[in-house]
Amino acid sequence: MFKRTKTIAWQVFKTKIVKISYYWMIFAPVILLIVIFGLTQYLSQDAKDKKPYVAISAPESLKKQLLNKHASSYHLEYVKADDNLLNVLVKDGGSIDAAIKISNNFDNVSVIRNTYSDKAFPETAIKQDINALKINFEAKKQNLSVNKLNQLFSPPNYDMTVVSSDNDVSNNSFNGLSDVQMFSNICTIIIFVLIGSYINIISSEIGREKGGHVIESVLSAVSAKVQFAGKILGTIYLLIFQIFCYLLIFIAVKILDPVLHVNHFVAADILKNISYQYIIISITLMVIALLTYVLLAALLASLVSKVEDIPQVTNLSSLLLLVPYGISLAGSMMPNNVIIKILSFLPFASQNIMPMRIASHATSYLAGYIAISISIVCVLVLYWIASSVYANYALNFDNKNIIRKIWQLIS
Repeated sequence: MFKRTKTIAWQVFKTKIVKISYYWMIFAPVILLIVIFGLTQYLSQDAKDKKPYVAISAPESLKKQLLNKHASSYHLEYVKADDNLLNVLVKDGGSIDAAIKISNNFDNVSVIRNTYSDKAFPETAIKQDINALKINFEAKKQNLSVNKLNQLFSPPNYDMTVVSSDNDVSNNSFNGLSDVQMFSNICTIIIFVLIGSYINIISSEIGREKGGHVIESVLSAVSAKVQFAGKILGTIYLLIFQIFCYLLIFIAVKILDPVLHVNHFVAADILKNISYQYIIISITLMVIALLTYVLLAALLASLVSKVEDIPQVTNLSSLLLLVPYGISLAGSMMPNNVIIKILSFLPFASQNIMPMRIASHATSYLAGYIAISISIVCVLVLYWIASSVYANYALNFDNKNIIRKIWQLIS
């Protein structure tokens, strides 16, 4: 029995491994990440290189202070107090990106931006500089010394400690939350593309076989459950091969790093700043989630009677995939919400929500391992259900809509 299962699995693997579309599925996430990192790096460098020119119209005393001390994110040019700001913006073909006018007593500060500017507008830096200027202005009026002024406006020293509900101090400590978020975002992109791709593979593999009535001749040689097991195992073979390709890419990048200068785009020590337990939990939940969605898609594809119904299967499965992704984005601001807590343990959603909650120090690593255990049980149960549905509906070719079949199956 297992020998026949492996034969079917190997046949599925050999059929897909020679197709260009499969290799596109492998390299699409890598290309997407390269494009994202490359574009981010380009825009960041472009913002540093292209500093906006800001014209300032202010009393002479304020002008000198601002010219001598302002943020390095923009260039400052002085114009006469009586100059019209609109005329300043269009001067020299619109080379000025913004103009600021400050009244004598700071009664009014006018800012005009040039919407045709191709440079990032440093709104925060400008506001901070003008606020500092106003503080100095008011301090001189009150005859306050520089030391007194610094005491009044210097921020306190903050010492932040994370304490869980069981008084476990800094149980899940990360050296940098930004690194965790970056790792989480990378995992989200990869798993989103992978799950969508494997949903298409298993749906077409089962749906076309049944929709083309090939299943009738197949089941004359092997049982339906052996055939189903072979399809799932073949899909797992494809996943293992894809992970192997990623490992080869990673090794190649490490070897060619002196030439490619990957560290210039991505911090080499990003993984060093993330707990190994967090990485294990995140990746394990991703892999189990992929198997869960594959089994769901296989179950739905078993109900297909016509090839034309296959897109409905992929659309339904992909739609469910979007839900936890959206919830994880919204839940990052309130990770201890009751609904978010419950969803973080549930299959189909835990792969996005649980890592987010752990990264936010809202729960412990133990919760992550519990979520993994629940997901494994779900995979086993879902496999048994999907296998039974496949066996029962393998020779069912009625013309009922797939939604009606799903409703009939549930009821």
